Amino acid sequence: MLYHPQVAEGSSIESISPGLMDTAQLLRRDGSQGIASYSIGGEAKRMAFTSLSNGMRLAVVAPVREINLRWHRLVNGVIFITMLVMVVFIPLITLMSRRIINPLKRLTAAAGQLTEGNYDVELDYRGEDEVGILTETFRHLVSHLRVYISDLNSMAYKDALTGIKNKSAFDLFARKMDDMIATAPADQAPRFAIVMFDCNELKEINDQYGHEKGDVYLKTASHQICNTFNHSPVFRLGGDEFAVVLQQADFLRREKLLEEFDRTSTTTNAENADSWNRVSIAKGCAVYDPAIDKNTADVLRRADEAMYRDKNAHHAGTQER
Repeated sequence: MLYHPQVAEGSSIESISPGLMDTAQLLRRDGSQGIASYSIGGEAKRMAFTSLSNGMRLAVVAPVREINLRWHRLVNGVIFITMLVMVVFIPLITLMSRRIINPLKRLTAAAGQLTEGNYDVELDYRGEDEVGILTETFRHLVSHLRVYISDLNSMAYKDALTGIKNKSAFDLFARKMDDMIATAPADQAPRFAIVMFDCNELKEINDQYGHEKGDVYLKTASHQICNTFNHSPVFRLGGDEFAVVLQQADFLRREKLLEEFDRTSTTTNAENADSWNRVSIAKGCAVYDPAIDKNTADVLRRADEAMYRDKNAHHAGTQER
C-alpha cells in the first residue's frame, strides 16, 4: 500500500519514482536497515530505515537539501569570512609591502649608483623598522666611503713632500684643458699660460749637505712659487721641476707676477745665508696660441724650452762670476 498526501490514489510506485521501488523492496526484507535515495516530484530525498523488535519498520525521510542545509551554511560562512578577510587584509598587506619594498627598491638603486661611481646618493627613508636600520647603515657606509674616496683622491693627486698638486693632477688638468681646446669655437679658444720652474742648485745641495737639506730646498722653492702665484694651481711635475697654470686675472697680469717672483726671490736670498733656504730657480713662460699649439703638451713644451734658456743663462752668469 502507498499513501502520500501529494500523490493520487492508485498511483504505482514506478510512476512516482524508479528509485522508490528499490526502497520498497528493501523495506520488505526482515531485519533490513540502511539508507536509500530516491526522488519525488523532481526533489531528491533520502530515507534511513531500520527494523523494530515488533517486526515493524521505522523509516525517516528528509529532502537532501534539508540534510545538506547546515553543511551549505557552513561552507557559505567560510567563503564569506574568507572573502571578508581578503577584502580587509589584502589592502593592508599591500600597504605594508609597499612600506618595505619601496625603501628596498631605493636601496637597490643606490647600490647601483655606487657601482657606477656616484657617491652622492641620497636616502630619505628614516623608519624605525628593520628596513630603516638597514637604510641608516647604508647611509653611514656611503658617508664613510665618500670620505675614504676623498682621502684617496687627495693622496693620489698630492705631492708627498711639498703638499702641492703632483704630476697626476697636472695630467688630469691637461686632459680637461685639451677637451676645451678641442670643442671650443675658433674665436673662443681658452686663454691660459704655463710657467715652468726648475731648481738650479738642487744637485749641489744634495751632494754637499745631504738629501734632507735638498728636501728643505724643494719645500722652500715650492713655498716661494705658491706665495707669488697664490691664485693659480701649482704642480710639482717631478724632481726639481714645478709648473703653474695661469688663467683669468693671473693670466692677464702674468708679466707682473713673474717680476714679483724675481723680487721676492732676491729678498729671500738676502735674508738667508744657508743654501737650502735660498731660492735659485730658472723659469720659462708660454702662452697658449691656437695657431701653433695643438694641445696643452705643446704649451708645456714651449714653456720648458723657455725655462732651459733661462737656466743656461743662469749657469753662464755663474761661470762668468
